[in-house]
Amino acid sequence: MAWTNSEIDQFNLAQAIQNRPLDNDCSTFLEDSPTWVVAVADKIFIRAAQGKGAKWYQKGIKNGGVIELHSHNYPVKYIPVTNSETIEQVSKQYLHKYHWQLPVELMVSNKAADATLELVKSESTRR
Repeated sequence: MAWTNSEIDQFNLAQAIQNRPLDNDCSTFLEDSPTWVVAVADKIFIRAAQGKGAKWYQKGIKNGGVIELHSHNYPVKYIPVTNSETIEQVSKQYLHKYHWQLPVELMVSNKAADATLELVKSESTRR
């Protein structure tokens, strides 16, 4: 399922989303935390500041999850991004959108950039 133009516009305007990766039982959420989000073209991306070792990053890839934006829940799959050009574009979007936020340097560090995830809208939270 593709994101609509309206949804992408909402993500572009949002300062953060609620990120809820599923735990291994695929029925409970591992955590609920605000996460910075950026859009590049028609795709949505987030990053793990702590890198690929972050528990939510690993569980999200394995089990999928739900993100919340403006009280709307979207089931998603977390897809690791390995394309260096896409990673660079996401870094530029982070710098552009969050330039005034002190931890933006952390989110464009190599560790966080290596933990770039595309959020792909899905019909279910099951992977």
